[in-house]
Amino acid sequence: MAATAGDLMFEDVARAAGELTQSGDKVSILKVRERLGRGSFTTVKRFLDKWHSAGTAPAGGSSTVPPQLAGLWSEAVKAAEANLTAEREALDQLAADLQAQFEAFEARALTAEAERTQAEVRLADKDVELLHARTQIEALQATQAQTQAELSTALAQARAEREVWGLAQERSERQLQALVEGVAERMALMTTNFDHRVEAIAAAQAQLVDQGQALVAVHGRIEQKTAALAPVVGKVEEVERLLRQAKREARPRHGRYLASSAPQSKHGDTRNVVFRHHPPTRANWELVRSHGMSKGE
Repeated sequence: MAATAGDLMFEDVARAAGELTQSGDKVSILKVRERLGRGSFTTVKRFLDKWHSAGTAPAGGSSTVPPQLAGLWSEAVKAAEANLTAEREALDQLAADLQAQFEAFEARALTAEAERTQAEVRLADKDVELLHARTQIEALQATQAQTQAELSTALAQARAEREVWGLAQERSERQLQALVEGVAERMALMTTNFDHRVEAIAAAQAQLVDQGQALVAVHGRIEQKTAALAPVVGKVEEVERLLRQAKREARPRHGRYLASSAPQSKHGDTRNVVFRHHPPTRANWELVRSHGMSKGE
C-alpha cells in the first residue's frame, strides 16, 4: 500500500524528485513542493528521506572517466555526495523549521483573526450597552427633574405643616404638663398606700415567723414524746407477737384434748359435747371445725 500523508502520497514525492533529477535540478524540499504545489514541509521531507534511503536517487560517476582516474573520481564523487547530503539535510532542516514557523504564524494569525472577530462582537455589544445606558441616563434625568419638582412641592407643604405642627405641639406640651402633674399626684398617693401595705405585710410576716417558731417547738416536743414512747411501742408489739404465737400453739392442743375427752355421738359429732362444756363462741367453733377437719383427714 502506498504511503500517504493527507492527500499527498509517497509516489507523488518520488515522481517529482525523479523529474527534478532527470531535468538536472537539485532535489530539495522547496523544489518538490514547488513542483507538486501542495504538501507541508514536514510531509515532503519525510517522503524525500524515504526516497533517498530507498536508493532511488541516481548514483554519481560516469563511464567516460579514464581507468587511471577512476579511484580518484570515485573519492571525489563520494566527497561531493557527502557534502551534498549534508547541505540537503541542512536545507531540509531549515525548510522544516520554516514550515513550523509558518504553521505557528498561521495559527497565530488564525487566533488573532478569531480574537479580532470576538473583539468586534464585544465592541458591538458595548455599543448596544452604551445605547441602552444612554437611554437609561436620559430616563433618569427626566425622573430626576420630576422628582426635584415633587420635592419642592413637598418642602413647601412641609413648611406649612410645620407651622401647624408647632402650634399643635405647644398645645400638646401644655396638656402633657398637666397630665404629668396629675400622674405625679397619683404616684405620691400610691406610694403612701404602698408604704402602708408594706408595713402591714411586714407585721404579718413577723406574726407568721412567730407562729412558725411555735410550730417548730410543738414539733420538737412531739418528736421527744415519740422517742420516749418508742421502747413502749416495741414492747407492746413484742407482747402482741408472743400472744399470737401462744394462741397458735395452744389451739391444736386444746382441740386434741376436747376430741379425746368428749364421747362420740352416733354420727361422730362432738359439737354438742364441746358446747356442753364451753359456750358456743367463735373460738369454740374454730376448734370444732379444726377437729372435724383433722378427723376427716
